[in-house]
Amino acid sequence: MKLPIGTYSFYSTLQNCPHQAFHRYVGKTIPYVQSPEAKWGDQVHAAMEHRIKSGATLPDSMQAAEPLCATFHQMSKAVAVRVELQLAMTWDGQPCDYYADDVGFRGKLDCVTRTDTAAWMVDWKTGNVREDPFELECGSLLLKVNRPQLEDIKGEYFWLKTGSAGLRYTLNDHARYYEKLVNLRREAETYLSSDEWPKRKSPLCGWCDVVKCEHNTKLKRLAKEGKL
Repeated sequence: MKLPIGTYSFYSTLQNCPHQAFHRYVGKTIPYVQSPEAKWGDQVHAAMEHRIKSGATLPDSMQAAEPLCATFHQMSKAVAVRVELQLAMTWDGQPCDYYADDVGFRGKLDCVTRTDTAAWMVDWKTGNVREDPFELECGSLLLKVNRPQLEDIKGEYFWLKTGSAGLRYTLNDHARYYEKLVNLRREAETYLSSDEWPKRKSPLCGWCDVVKCEHNTKLKRLAKEGKL
């Protein structure tokens, strides 16, 4: 058994609960079933990509993002704008192909516009507003590794439910972002070698698929919502 290729999703889950991270990404004991929320997220990302790249019309349910998408579409005529941009790096901090044999960490950036020395990232979010810059930090690190000439990177989430952008972050502390990922990897390696993945109780236990865990409240939540 080995660790998966590093992604934001794996390390975010590891921080929240190593036990869940094991079942989802390492042991893979939980069969993947796409939730309605995940399906909606995929539809949003696909629609944003077509709107920005080709000017396609957004569905009525996504019109809250139209002004921003229109801005990116117009910008793409003058500067580099990339959507669903796949980037990767090795664990020694070097750029590599997304599917390279030695890939250590990789991610897909929703929308990035850049000049020679500056970049602006936007990540589409379809859930409730919860500001946490970790995903943007990961994206910024991948950008810097693959475009070392970048001197200033900023990023923000766009919350479709509220139709507004979140906080705008300055994302230039790449040494810290890299150190954080390396430390998380070392933590995961410790769990892997000991075969002990700690359980951490949190409000997210109500959405976890590891239903046999004593902290899990997903079935209770679904029953309360009348979904069982």
